[in-house]
Amino acid sequence: MHSSGAVKKVKSQDQQACQQEAEMRIVEQARAESRKEVAELEQMKHHARKAFLSNPDATEEEFEHCWPELRNDMFRHQAHHGMTVYR
Repeated sequence: MHSSGAVKKVKSQDQQACQQEAEMRIVEQARAESRKEVAELEQMKHHARKAFLSNPDATEEEFEHCWPELRNDMFRHQAHHGMTVYR
């Protein structure tokens, strides 16, 4: 027969295991979202590079130099578009 202390210890271990499983699910979900965001950013950069380099005078070096500002402009545009959609 278990003492009440042993039963509490088992329940506590079960609760800890459930908590750890929940935390692992959250971490995995965050990692998946992060991978998705990285892939979306890479795709966005690919399309921006293609458009930028469609100018025959543009260079890869110029694109890389301009990319941070282009990226920020694209994010601002997406945010603005999102705000106008939900008005």
